[in-house]
Amino acid sequence: MTDLAFLRSPRWLAGIALAVGAIVVFVGMGSWQLSRLSERRDLNAVLLERTAAVPVDLERLVIETGEDIDQMVWRRVVVAGSYVGGEEILLEGRSHKPSAGSNVLTPLRWDRERAVIVNRGWIPISTELRTVVPAARDVVVTGVLRRSEGAGLLGGGETGTADRLGSIDLERINAQTVDDLFPLYIQLQTQRPAQVVPEAVPIPDLGDGPHLSYAIQWFVFALVVAFGFPVLVWRTARPATRSSTTGIPSMPSSEPSALRDQQRM
Repeated sequence: MTDLAFLRSPRWLAGIALAVGAIVVFVGMGSWQLSRLSERRDLNAVLLERTAAVPVDLERLVIETGEDIDQMVWRRVVVAGSYVGGEEILLEGRSHKPSAGSNVLTPLRWDRERAVIVNRGWIPISTELRTVVPAARDVVVTGVLRRSEGAGLLGGGETGTADRLGSIDLERINAQTVDDLFPLYIQLQTQRPAQVVPEAVPIPDLGDGPHLSYAIQWFVFALVVAFGFPVLVWRTARPATRSSTTGIPSMPSSEPSALRDQQRM
């Protein structure tokens, strides 16, 4: 019969508690990742529906939603207005096809003293800002409404006027524009009259993200502990089991002194 009395020692009791706690945590983390995956898939379904819909006039959308950001984000809109010259901003660190470059942000005045930022697309890193000033001031833009990216990792605490930013921080941009900015920006898809530069970029494919792979990893960790700890207990108990069942005492590590004396003779 296997002797498991050693499991009552403080060290083994702590090990059991640690193993059980690890399994609970690992299973919980895996389940959380699965819930995140479900939420992301639900969100992607909404985004797919909105970005595939027929564009609606921005002014009409504002009236319908009461300017509720959650209802407006990712909606396709069409808006007529005039680009505000001299307020272009380069959004640095953006790649395309997969060359390095920048995106061009330009305010579009569409409602008296109100403007909306338009991400007009990508330009190579060697292009200077002065070369992308919109030639056509009065335009009709069709695109997708997207959220502000915030200050980013290196943002915050910036003051003054900046013509180069690392993220689409609408609050930051609003502080340096003449017009009051709309709380979302438009990622341009088409424009009339058409622009040659910048090059419009596609809406990103959000996909499922890494949640499924992360969930599998956490569940694997739980299985390793769930099977590994009992194996450790079994391997520890085997020597005690063999000793108690055979009744054969273990040989001493050194020979008796009498035997050593006999060998010297």
